[in-house]
Amino acid sequence: MKTSQTLFFAFVALLSLSACSQDYQKLSENQTDLRKIEIARDFSDRFYNTLKSGKTYEFSGEATEPMANLLSADKQKEIYQQISNQFGHYKSIQYAETWTSVKQSDTHIIRFKGEFEKTAKRLEIRVVINDEGKIAGFWIKPWLDPLT
Repeated sequence: MKTSQTLFFAFVALLSLSACSQDYQKLSENQTDLRKIEIARDFSDRFYNTLKSGKTYEFSGEATEPMANLLSADKQKEIYQQISNQFGHYKSIQYAETWTSVKQSDTHIIRFKGEFEKTAKRLEIRVVINDEGKIAGFWIKPWLDPLT
C-alpha cells in the first residue's frame, strides 16, 4: 500500500519541474494565454469527472504521446482510487495562476486549486501545456503558494 506522501507525488509529471521557483516566472494577466488555461481546465475537468463516473479517460490527441502513455487505464484507476479514498470525489477546480520557465518559455504551468468532497483543503492540480497546446504534464499535490 502506498503512503499518503507517495499519493501526492505519484501522479504523473512528464516534465521535471522540481527546480525552485527562481527558474520560473509568474505571468501577469496580460501575459497569460487564455486559450491554454481553457485547454488545461477542460482537460482536467473531463479527466476527473470521467474517473469519478467509474470510467477511464481516453486520450484523443489533446496530450503528448508520452503523457497519454503514462496515464494508462490501470494507472488512472489506481490514482483516482487513492485520491478519492483520502480526499473524496472530485468536485471542481478554480484557476489560480500561470507560470513559465525562464530558460524554456515554450511550456506553461497552469495551476488550479482543486476541490474534493472530504476535505476543505484545496489541492493543487497542475497542468503543463506545451506551445502546441498539448498536455505535457499533469499531477496533483498539496497547495503551496510558492511554485515548488
